[in-house]
Amino acid sequence: EVTSEGPLSAGATFSTVGPPRRRKQGKRTDYRVVAVEGDQSVAELVGSKEFASAVWSMTLEPVGEATCIRCEVDMELRPRFVWLGVLLSLFRTAIDEDLSFLKRALEHGEVAKR
Repeated sequence: EVTSEGPLSAGATFSTVGPPRRRKQGKRTDYRVVAVEGDQSVAELVGSKEFASAVWSMTLEPVGEATCIRCEVDMELRPRFVWLGVLLSLFRTAIDEDLSFLKRALEHGEVAKR
């Protein structure tokens, strides 16, 4: 969801909402666009209680008639949430699943469902 006026360029803000779990609304995460240059974009997480910083870099690469989206994340947890790093390492499939939701939304306009 775009949460600012104007084009999605540096300074723009947007939010993502994860799929609902156990009858609760999905987790909302807020971001600010840092840069958009050609086929590359960078967004930073804002207002997170768990992360001191998190920056997502996306690069679009043509592959035949398709497009490959490369996503890199640089995260720093707040000291009291260091344990979360261990969980993220153990449950890497959850990150893969979230990226599959993004892929489905981009390819088919589907809302993610577990």
